[in-house]
Amino acid sequence: MGITLIEAPIATGTTQKGMALAPERYEQAGAATALRARGHEVRTVRVETGPDREDLEAVVHGNIGLAAEIRRVADATDFPLVLGGACNVCLGSMAGLGAERIGVVWLDAHGDFNTPETSPSGYFDGMPLAVLAGRGHKELHGRIGGENVPDGYVLHIGARDLDPEEGENLHRSEILVVPAAAMRETGNAASLRPALEQLAARVEAVYLHLDIDVLDPTFAPAFNFPTPDGLPLDA
Repeated sequence: MGITLIEAPIATGTTQKGMALAPERYEQAGAATALRARGHEVRTVRVETGPDREDLEAVVHGNIGLAAEIRRVADATDFPLVLGGACNVCLGSMAGLGAERIGVVWLDAHGDFNTPETSPSGYFDGMPLAVLAGRGHKELHGRIGGENVPDGYVLHIGARDLDPEEGENLHRSEILVVPAAAMRETGNAASLRPALEQLAARVEAVYLHLDIDVLDPTFAPAFNFPTPDGLPLDA
């Protein structure tokens, strides 16, 4: 299979500048080499993010470029694999995919389901899943492109650190939620299978979003918001 690695060093609206280094670090760790060893043809491209800015204009600029690159890769019948550092790359990714009935499988220690009204900090990368689902920053989402994702098309896996109102909104929604605690208590198969079967009945394909902090810090310590009691590497 042809795979195009898309480096998206988008880390804006935050002082956590290390996020922008993540794509390069994945490459240095051998991402392309590991895929080639499995028989895939691998290409690498990089999204230009424009001036080094911390405001939401940079989020828009970077994600519009990401969406265009994903469309180009998909038209060439390659599989687009985005290497990002900030969770807001989901906005450009879904805008680029563009097809109907695409679900979202979201692996993350955090809900990423805050809105400007519920966020204690105003941190934008605590909101991108909510933005995808049509809650908050609607003008920004509209400029990037892509439709709102229905709640029932989303499966959130591994959450264990939710702000109070964020957690209430997530659990009141129709989003399928399998927290890390459930996976530890009942095992991966028993906890995930019912939710995966429900999602499979609703969508034709999925966008897989993996935030490394879904893993326990014992296995992956190099991220900004380490949260204990995460998933092991063999999960």
